[in-house]
Amino acid sequence: MSEIIQIIPPLSNKSQVIVFAKGFLTQDSTFDEHDAWVKALSQVALSLGYGLSYIKWDAQSVSNNKIRNIRDRYKLIQQSIDTWRAAVKASDIASKQLRLFLRQAECPITLIGHSLGARLILRAAEFVPQNSIHKMIALAPAYDQSECKFERVIRAVTTKPIIMFSRKDYILSEMFSLNPACSNVAGGLTALRNKDTKGILVNLASILSARITSAPLGIMGVPKKFEHSFICIDKTPYSHFEYSQNIESVLHDHLINP
Repeated sequence: MSEIIQIIPPLSNKSQVIVFAKGFLTQDSTFDEHDAWVKALSQVALSLGYGLSYIKWDAQSVSNNKIRNIRDRYKLIQQSIDTWRAAVKASDIASKQLRLFLRQAECPITLIGHSLGARLILRAAEFVPQNSIHKMIALAPAYDQSECKFERVIRAVTTKPIIMFSRKDYILSEMFSLNPACSNVAGGLTALRNKDTKGILVNLASILSARITSAPLGIMGVPKKFEHSFICIDKTPYSHFEYSQNIESVLHDHLINP
């Protein structure tokens, strides 16, 4: 289940509202006003006179991982992949809730998302009317270039959407290497247990192919064809979670003083 929780109400129907979504493994089961994202965005919203809302969605958490014995490597790998895939699906479902919110909004909306939260806001933008979103900031989007409907995103956002990426984002690098090939991972683990050399090689080739062919926005930015329609900012050498650690400076440059 997903819901949009209001943290700071807008001053009026003409006031802007920031709506933000956190990413994989960073979604808490309960709202925490001391969370780094919440604190930074609350300060920004209050200083600008904006409202602030928070998309609570089933982003998975470490507590959902049922593996308790680290020596059980096969189950640990499979559980991690399953958790990632479940979170991807949950983000796509939550994007539908956000679409409804955007269609009903009576004030200008700024969307901010990190990781799978960035995927969530991009997915929502693909299915809303023209100029439904005032500004969009997608931090390390966990979204493959081949999936994103760039023309639709451009049409939905009044200003140029901002995409921040880092070529040192090892989290996305690893997850996107595994995710396209994950349907073969279970077979690969079975082959390994059964000492099936051919099966191991076939599944290893699938994983290596995924590493070469996948192109997540959070690592590569947008394709050259669309560079003129986006503001693409290379944050290398940021790691995946440094966006939250430096969110105030990130927002200061691109939201407070655009």
